Amino acid sequence: MKKQYWNQTWSLDHGFRGLVPTKELPWDIYTHDPHLAEALISLELSGKALELGCGSGFDTKFMTEQGLSVTAMDISDIAIDIAKANNKGNSAKFIVGDIKTDIPNEKFDLVYDRGCLHNNPKLLEATFKKLHELLNPNGKIILITGNDNETCNTLTRPNRTTISEIEIPSANYFTIKLVKEITFYLNKNYGDGLGWLFILERKP
Repeated sequence: MKKQYWNQTWSLDHGFRGLVPTKELPWDIYTHDPHLAEALISLELSGKALELGCGSGFDTKFMTEQGLSVTAMDISDIAIDIAKANNKGNSAKFIVGDIKTDIPNEKFDLVYDRGCLHNNPKLLEATFKKLHELLNPNGKIILITGNDNETCNTLTRPNRTTISEIEIPSANYFTIKLVKEITFYLNKNYGDGLGWLFILERKP
């Protein structure tokens, strides 16, 4: 049912059934997220990256252009088809899968997520445990979430997330190296929201 829902979301009517003013998806900004670029520059990362909830693949493309070997996953096979089309000619690999069950058992140096993990707060501790297992020593997570300081209450804003909702379930596995309030960039038809940028580092 979950996969069917997200496939409907990525279909031509985008599954919103008239609740939003355009067929374009709120989170699809048709370029990489500038906060990802900021974080990658500060971390000077290389190696293998795993992207959770890659959507249309613009962040995937950016990371490969920075020299990372990227594996990108999304629960929607429609989204993955779009991401593949946007990444023709580069080395990115794509997986159709659910982060609860289908995260690959490989070693990575970076995990990146923009707007996926915060949709599943009850699963966060188990997910952070899994990410700790697959990250190499000193591996990092770059995490872009919604923000509980957001005042707009519409369907198109990302889930409101408190710092403690990330800090508490990750505490046994990661050290938070950065928390920064940011603009959560949204499609031009919706207006931007508030977000958090987190950088987490794997504990030994």
